[in-house]
Amino acid sequence: MSERGRSHHTVTTYREEGCMSDLTSRWYRDDDDLERMLRLVSASANADGPAGGHLHRGDVVWGLFQNPTIDPTDRIVLFEGSDGALRGFVWLHPPRGFDVHVDSTHPDVSRTAQAMIAWAEAHLATAADDAGPFTTEELASTNAVLREAFAASGYRPTGQADFQLNHQTLGDDPPASDLPEGVEVRAVRLDDPGEVAARVALHQEVWASTKFTEPGYARLRERPVY
Repeated sequence: MSERGRSHHTVTTYREEGCMSDLTSRWYRDDDDLERMLRLVSASANADGPAGGHLHRGDVVWGLFQNPTIDPTDRIVLFEGSDGALRGFVWLHPPRGFDVHVDSTHPDVSRTAQAMIAWAEAHLATAADDAGPFTTEELASTNAVLREAFAASGYRPTGQADFQLNHQTLGDDPPASDLPEGVEVRAVRLDDPGEVAARVALHQEVWASTKFTEPGYARLRERPVY
């Protein structure tokens, strides 16, 4: 395998009608790739509805840019069809973790997902010394297609969930909340260093994490859809 972040691989899958179709994979390059990823997750979420459990646009931007130590060019691998269309992307979480996000509107989504899983396993097995099991985290219990693809690749649910996805229709205004006396809801004053620091400190306290920092917050605010 070539040097990480600069390799280009071809894997083969089949369309549902039985003809062969090539998938090419390459590493994330720039904001054009980010926009393609955002369009893909939006299209899949719109097609499948809440039951699909897909990422939304904000998830992608937050996950890639809120921590300055994360470099998308060695975390994201894009998979394109023979027509150049983005069919999905693998999100690596070294040493043995990864997530798969596919264009669920494509008819051969299950086999595409299995090909992406196989690529991720091969890459992580080569790039890391850890011989532990491969894991995936971003897989909604309601996403039947991806669950079937992972099951076909030998994965089983752990019975543990990091979070729960909820949804609410946008047809009606949400009910008004009664705020405690002296409490107001407003945007963070970004020109106030003390307030920015307090916002970052609150995140670290709530999530028991020091990965979100003031430089990361500034980097995140510069990204699309923030």
